Amino acid sequence: LKETVIGFSRDLESDNIDARLGLVEYRDERIDEPTIGHGFAPEVVTFRKWISGLSAAGGGDEPESAIDALSQAALMPFRSGSTRMVTLITDASYHEPGENGFMMEDVIREFQSKKIVGYVIGPSLAGYTKLADAMGGLHFDISSDPAEFRRIIRSLGKSISETVPRISDIRSARDAALGRTKIW
Repeated sequence: LKETVIGFSRDLESDNIDARLGLVEYRDERIDEPTIGHGFAPEVVTFRKWISGLSAAGGGDEPESAIDALSQAALMPFRSGSTRMVTLITDASYHEPGENGFMMEDVIREFQSKKIVGYVIGPSLAGYTKLADAMGGLHFDISSDPAEFRRIIRSLGKSISETVPRISDIRSARDAALGRTKIW
């Protein structure tokens, strides 16, 4: 799974997508496994290191602290004017309320107020579907088949690449606004 997410970051980079990648790592706060907000990576290589360092250990039995992680993701310092996206990747249900007292409806309101598009790669649960639908994102049902996870990540990448501006488009718009022209 880690290699697929790292591949996703490479695809965004090779597609020249102007994206900042961040990470909120979580398991189950109710059994003293804290949610860790890494924030936005200063460089894509840093994000890849964070992903490489993740392990599937911990979390205990279901449910886990997805609501707390989503709440923390909503607090990340997104760039002004950016397309704001959060993708939850999980194989478990969630505690409701979260340790922070939030319900899924609170997370949805927070995402809506900040214009965050929410994607979910996780089990087929009504709350996850509602989150993705309310946020203009997509809910992909996760399976234990690694090939299926790779297909889902590619689909998500395609959806994002159709939404997020490319660096070359941003530079062209900037150059046009500044009256610059290219001479071929």
